[in-house]
Amino acid sequence: TFMNLYLNGRARGYYNPTERIDGDFLNSWNGSESEWDIIAQFGELREGDMVKWNELRSALLKNLSGPQNYAAVQRLLDVDNFIDYIMLNVYANTGDWPHNNWRAARHKPDGLFRFINWDAEWTFSKSTSHNTIKNQLSNTSPPWGTTDIARLFNGLKVSSEYQMIFADRVHKHFYNGGGLTDPEIRRIFDELYNTVRGTIPVSKSWGTNWIRRRRAPVLRHLKEANLAASDYAPKFNQFGGTVPEGFKLKLSASRGDVYYTTDESDPRVRFAG
Repeated sequence: TFMNLYLNGRARGYYNPTERIDGDFLNSWNGSESEWDIIAQFGELREGDMVKWNELRSALLKNLSGPQNYAAVQRLLDVDNFIDYIMLNVYANTGDWPHNNWRAARHKPDGLFRFINWDAEWTFSKSTSHNTIKNQLSNTSPPWGTTDIARLFNGLKVSSEYQMIFADRVHKHFYNGGGLTDPEIRRIFDELYNTVRGTIPVSKSWGTNWIRRRRAPVLRHLKEANLAASDYAPKFNQFGGTVPEGFKLKLSASRGDVYYTTDESDPRVRFAG
């Protein structure tokens, strides 16, 4: 949201109002009247209590390669949300994160912790060299250190189940018109550009160049971390959309067998590859 701000009839500039992440914000967006636990960077409690957050941190002290230990984390954390949150910040190359500027929240009494993007103005840095861009999945650059997000990421990444779910999310978002494909990112950039042009100086070519150069290093870093989508994932003769009556769906893979279900369940046996 962008707006021209006037105080007592005097123009004060062009602003981007931002909602604070608190209980009112969460209830308004979730259509609820819940109480919330809200945790911020450096383990700061914003609302609620730390009981479930401390349970999650304790669960991370165990070896999560085992099914029981991994399941204990799943009972506290929305894993799909956490993966998407990590993936988005990695793609956007968020500078002052994960050691800073994050929020996690759960509705009481039985909700899972979900991460919410916050204060992300250090993204899409125009000074970044995309050929030698820092690896956001590295333990040392940026300073993941001993932050809570680092504990979550580093604890979970030893699990083959987590690696598979992460790869599934990569396949969802980076391919087949997903939210992190170049055309989708470009569409959002163009909407923003058309909103602010004439008021804020933004180079349209910057958006084109940044987006065009970003995909390759991100996918390379995901592959190096064993979190990338498989090169042999099954393909569909039409990926979604409207089909005529009698349409015959074809699934193919360049390697291996294809298993599928017709009730939306996952045919893969958990922790079995």
